[in-house]
Amino acid sequence: MGVLMALASALSACGTYSSTQLGAGAKEVAKAAPGMAKDAGAAIVVRVSLSGSYCANGQVVLNKVVDGKIDKNQSVTIGQVGSGNLGDGLKDIGKMYVRFLTLNVPAIVKEVDKGDIRTSYRPIAPGSYVATYASCSIGRTQATMGGSEGGSLFKAPPPPVLRPLLGANHIVIGNGQIVDAGILDIKVLSQQYRFTGPGIAMLIGSEAPPVFRETIRKNLPELYPKITYSKFAPYPGLLAPVPIK
Repeated sequence: MGVLMALASALSACGTYSSTQLGAGAKEVAKAAPGMAKDAGAAIVVRVSLSGSYCANGQVVLNKVVDGKIDKNQSVTIGQVGSGNLGDGLKDIGKMYVRFLTLNVPAIVKEVDKGDIRTSYRPIAPGSYVATYASCSIGRTQATMGGSEGGSLFKAPPPPVLRPLLGANHIVIGNGQIVDAGILDIKVLSQQYRFTGPGIAMLIGSEAPPVFRETIRKNLPELYPKITYSKFAPYPGLLAPVPIK
């Protein structure tokens, strides 16, 4: 029981984003962003929230826009990615538990630290992108946008037609850019009811909070000037949905 309490304490200590401290694991991950931009053409980070609360696991699927159409074959998943698979999550907890049993607390802290939402960059090719799927989990609360009926809790099947999500669904990524795309908040407009079908939600985009920028400026001064700060906004114009075969 004491080991589990210590584990919970370590996990909670790593999940604070209001301070300007940045752990060794988060710095290590952030320093990989220039390499991502070199190899893939660009890098991007975004945080997914639900009604203003950061998601423990939040994912957004972006599809590239080519000639005014959504390209079903060019997609990338961004956000707080990696904790959505229950099996992987249990394996990670198991690893942490073993490390606690061996009193390897620094290894625990560093492993959790790597998931810092301020530095979780993903490789992406330059271009114009629209969000076609979004998901969030906060404890027992689950919310999804896009996808189709019949998806599992952690992975939705592709919809019959790819459509942009409602709201702030679009971003343009330049060649060689390291983009901080701020926050994508899932705003629920109407709840899901049993007999009336799914509810309605929209995405609201905002730039990274000042404390996030200050965290990077303070802890990673060599990376800070290389970052392009941006945010998602509604797609400007008409966009042709693409059927999924």
